[in-house]
Amino acid sequence: MPLYEYVCEDCRHEFEELRPMDRADGDAPCPDCGSRRTRRKLSLCNAQSGGKSVPGTNSSSCSSCSGGTCSTCGH
Repeated sequence: MPLYEYVCEDCRHEFEELRPMDRADGDAPCPDCGSRRTRRKLSLCNAQSGGKSVPGTNSSSCSSCSGGTCSTCGH
């Protein structure tokens, strides 16, 4: 289940909620003041791999691997 970030328009409290994708923009009451005047923030992420390819990226792999844990290319 995705983690979404929200901000309260009344008290400016920022909070996170785990919820299904189909409820991402639904009511998310502020846990501090209880206001329903909240909005979802743009969430950012960062993936670091120490020089190896990260699963789900479009990096190329060698001809001998099928993805996962290849000792030749690190894919």
